[in-house]
Amino acid sequence: MKNIYLSHHDHRVISKLLEERQHHAKPHSQTTTKLRGELERAILVEDADLPPEVVKLHSRVRLRDLDTGEIDEWTLTLPDESDVERRKLSILAPVGSAIIGFAKGDQIEWETPGGLCHIQIEAVEEVVETPIPGLIL
Repeated sequence: MKNIYLSHHDHRVISKLLEERQHHAKPHSQTTTKLRGELERAILVEDADLPPEVVKLHSRVRLRDLDTGEIDEWTLTLPDESDVERRKLSILAPVGSAIIGFAKGDQIEWETPGGLCHIQIEAVEEVVETPIPGLIL
């Protein structure tokens, strides 16, 4: 299995998000269970040392569906910031949890509600956004 890399900041934010979800109706959904697994296996690095081609929170990512050839572009966000019309994908969406920590050029196979998905990360760009108050750790 390919290594994935997370910044300490993203690891803290996502861990806190998953802790908060434990108190809700579906704490052990397939997506949250897989995301917990990704957090456990991730190699943690200092925020400044995370290479720019690695997908992190607030990265703009161009994804190619290897089964259809279709290309989509999304910004990976926290659930409260997600907005399909503005192409903002939640970290708790199946594809969102699949791409965190991977890098440009990586191919990923991930289970989604629609079946097995094969994607390749075509490009990664950091997006600087104003943080939502209360979400900074």
